[in-house]
Amino acid sequence: MTMSDHPPTRDTLVTRPSLLHRLVDADDHPSWEEFYRRYRGPVFGLARKAGLNEQDAEEVVHDVFRRVSETIHTFESDPARGTFKSWLFNLTRWRITDKFRRMHPQANAAARGSDDTRTATVDRLAIDAELEGVIEDEWRRSVLDQAMERLRKDVDPLHFQAFEMLSRGNDAGAVAETLGMRRVTVYVVNHRLTKRLKTEAARLRAELG
Repeated sequence: MTMSDHPPTRDTLVTRPSLLHRLVDADDHPSWEEFYRRYRGPVFGLARKAGLNEQDAEEVVHDVFRRVSETIHTFESDPARGTFKSWLFNLTRWRITDKFRRMHPQANAAARGSDDTRTATVDRLAIDAELEGVIEDEWRRSVLDQAMERLRKDVDPLHFQAFEMLSRGNDAGAVAETLGMRRVTVYVVNHRLTKRLKTEAARLRAELG
């Protein structure tokens, strides 16, 4: 049975709007756990790439998700906020900026008084257009990771192992020898699972917004 042959499951039926709607109920712990599982990675990754250490990045994650819990009930009633992804990453950007302000208060005070010091970390972070690229990179990576995890659960373990080894740069002949498969089978499996991974990633992007 292929992925497309499976009947819809709770996981595949959970669209982004329906998940956001369920988050309005603060006591809906399964939905909040699902939300955290889906979005924690990109938020943490962005904080790390902005230059924060692991502890500070975790604090950003905590602050962002706390803010989401406080304001999610107003999100869909305010079209001016745009997409949920944009709103979430704006929250993340602001929390990162706040973190750098607290870490470098003297640099920020100087930056307010001198044009020569306006390249302080917090100001670069606030205005650097490349941050948008970092956001998109983290988003694509998170979607791909989740798609890979779904694929892992849905296909033959040996086939997934071959696919994963190839994706890490291993030679098809070496993969075939290691796993006791024919080389042509490795190629066929790789082609088939690559298509399924792309399909699953597209489905996730639609779900996650």
